[in-house]
Amino acid sequence: MTLIWRLSILFLINGLSLYIAGKSVPGFIVPLTIAELAAPALLFTLLNSVIKPILRLVLAPVIWITLGLAGLLLNALMLFILDKLSEKVIISGAVPLIVGTLIITIVNAICQRLLLHKS
Repeated sequence: MTLIWRLSILFLINGLSLYIAGKSVPGFIVPLTIAELAAPALLFTLLNSVIKPILRLVLAPVIWITLGLAGLLLNALMLFILDKLSEKVIISGAVPLIVGTLIITIVNAICQRLLLHKS
């Protein structure tokens, strides 16, 4: 699978997960139209594809010691950065951030398992 194809699928998955979190979590506000959701989804895809692997490498011992819990905190950090960089995404507090992180992590895991698994 080529890099462009994989990034395109991740972009769609991230858009879907942001949409689901925006619809189901009070205080987690994202645009609900496809055109307006495209920019935050692209930014989130870039954050997860560029910044997150570097942080995961640096924090690997902490992630290992905490049995993956620090991985969820890393996902929350990516959402927090998205909130600060994008005017269209508004996360109003810690509870929407945590619940949104859990929803996005679960949706991403399921969709990536279904769409990006290697045969």
